[in-house]
Amino acid sequence: RRWDRQITVIVAGAGFGKSALLAQALDENALSPRGVDCWLGCGSGDDDGRRLAAGLADTLGSDLPQLHQPGELDPTRLGMTLAGDLWRWSPRQVCLVLDDVHWIGRDSEGAAVLASLVDGLPANGHIVLSGRSEPPLPLARLDAQGRVERLGECDMAFGESELTSFAALRGLPRERLADLGGWPALAELRTAGARATIDEFLAEEVMAALTPTERRVVATVAALGGADQTLVDTVLEGRIPVGALMARRPLVSCDDHGWYAIHPVWSEALSRHLDDDERREVQRQAGLALATLDIRQAADLLVAAEAHDDLRAVLRTGCRAHVMSAFSGVHRLYATLPESVRAAPEGQLVAGVAASTTDVDRAI
Repeated sequence: RRWDRQITVIVAGAGFGKSALLAQALDENALSPRGVDCWLGCGSGDDDGRRLAAGLADTLGSDLPQLHQPGELDPTRLGMTLAGDLWRWSPRQVCLVLDDVHWIGRDSEGAAVLASLVDGLPANGHIVLSGRSEPPLPLARLDAQGRVERLGECDMAFGESELTSFAALRGLPRERLADLGGWPALAELRTAGARATIDEFLAEEVMAALTPTERRVVATVAALGGADQTLVDTVLEGRIPVGALMARRPLVSCDDHGWYAIHPVWSEALSRHLDDDERREVQRQAGLALATLDIRQAADLLVAAEAHDDLRAVLRTGCRAHVMSAFSGVHRLYATLPESVRAAPEGQLVAGVAASTTDVDRAI
């Protein structure tokens, strides 16, 4: 539908097949053309407005006299000139396909060129913006006008029938691919049979672009089994916008309350970016912070942190505040307690609360 919309945005993580999809789309259009496709792969230097404009001009077969002049260039003028140059193709439709636009920084000159080009697109002009994160330009107004088509990870991931077909093509049992969240690259790597291969892919393609601080935040969310901005602020020093960071990671979900959760396929690998002491400490702090909000999750974190004294204190406080009596999963909570905590007075108190719903005498 890129010929029916002015803007098409494809956002998905590494290994979701974005470039392969674009190549297939261009090949099919070559067989039965609806217009002219022009492809540009972006790179690390395309923050520079002159370089990006030169690449776009070369892709479109245009000549920008400004590029041959010394001194600073106005990125907005460059973008408008490129947009106006698309009229040269009229009445033919032209689609400019930009792959890997995540290389272009949001506040860079390259982003200004791109924003100006999009803003000035003529009626016969279309643009596809594909990358691992949202394109570095404002699209809300165009979205509201119905001029933007979007594809995300849910569209790009293998569905159930596709996984079944893929498994059959590779001669694998379907069950071996069930835990990968439909991530195409991981499904292909699973055919190699080595867990290390998947971990290497995640490290090289997903985590390498993060700063050490960002990596620690993502690893913390993974180690906690999910978190929101408040919880991350509680366990880590310095406020880092979790939403913007997690939105750029593949297979991350967010509920209506701003709670981010990472798919199990790679949460374990992410959590290993914290050493054992760091992991236990963030789990301990998060468990204490959640004690009055979600006692089951708090207890799970304190068990994982091996913080048995803190766990006993949380159970004691929870029983005193009658939190347990309103908690339907108290039987399951008791079953997950370490043996030493079950045998402690606090563990026996939880057992009594659990029994009170069916056997009052035993509970007493």
